Parts: sequence; structure tokens; C-alpha cells
Amino acid sequence: MRLLVRCHLAVILVAALLVSVKSIGQETPPDTLQIEVVRDSGAQTAGPLFKVEMRNKTNHPLILYLGLNVGGKDYAGEIKFSLTDVNGRVHHLVKRDPAYIAGRMGAYSVTLPVGGTFELPAIDLEDYWSYEPKIAALELPAGRYSLSAEYTGHNPNDDFTIEKGKPPFHEIFWIGTVHSGTLQFELALPMSYKDKR
Repeated sequence: MRLLVRCHLAVILVAALLVSVKSIGQETPPDTLQIEVVRDSGAQTAGPLFKVEMRNKTNHPLILYLGLNVGGKDYAGEIKFSLTDVNGRVHHLVKRDPAYIAGRMGAYSVTLPVGGTFELPAIDLEDYWSYEPKIAALELPAGRYSLSAEYTGHNPNDDFTIEKGKPPFHEIFWIGTVHSGTLQFELALPMSYKDKR
């Protein structure tokens, strides 16, 4: 009789534990990072300017490694852009600066609080090269285009040789890849690279 009661209690305990775990799993949203490319409505130029918005949709802060800090200026090189032109051809874009490094170089990281948003403003297509099929300045005729972004987070310790006697980065960085939706826009006038020397 005692053995039968123990078996029934064990079955009830396991069943209750499974129901509890299942309900917790449904209530807790999965860890997600959202990235979007939007038009910069506050831009005071005739050409299209964009900004990137990154949103933390988790229940804990996220630390994002966005690229390099060179001489005190941040370069978010880990955010990659793809531009689809009027002929349906995809151009993968890379920012033209920094052309050379003068000064101290380190990691450019951002901490996103729970539910927080980080904006990377002033994305001007004139500041980017296309590297397919070869590296070239963007020469875009008037017409309809689409732009999307991709961010791949990883640990900056993989990119930097730590100075002797200094500890590596101790933060836990968000690791993974996230893609934005596609933003459609129109160029009323053709866009060509202007030499600013």
C-alpha cells in the first residue's frame, strides 16, 4: 500500500512539475533583439538619410559589440547594409571611413536596457562603397530602391589582442545574427559620389 501511494505521489509531482515548466515557458518571451532601418525624418538635406534602431525585447540588459572606437570616434562596422537597386541587383555596402588609423583603437559597445532602444543616426549612402562585383563608389540612377540591415554580435575578445597585463573584456556580449525588414525608398535625382577634397 505504501509503495502504491509513493508511486501515485511521484506521478502527481512529476505531472505538476511539467505543467509548471510549460506555463513558465509560455509566459517568458524568448530573447530577441530587433533591428530596423528607417528614414531619418529630421534630416535637413535633399538626399535620403537613414537611421538604424535596435530594440531590446528581452527581460535582461543586452551588451552589443557594434564595431571600433578609433581615436575617440565610434564606427559601427558590425552593422552591414544591403541595397537593392532599380534593376534588382543587390549591393553589399561598407562604410568608407576610417581610411587609416591614427590613435588608440578599442571596442565600440553599447548596453541596451530592458525594453530600451538604441539609434544609430545619419546613415548617408554617399558615405558607403559597394564591394560587389568590385569595390566602387555608389553611382545610383533615379528610381526605386530598398535597403536592409544585418547585425552579427560577437565577443570583441575574438578581434583584439589583449595588452600584456590587462584583463580581457568581462561583459557578456549578445551573440547572434539579426536581420531588419526591407525599407523601400525612391531617389528623385541620381546620386553619385562627390570628391570632397
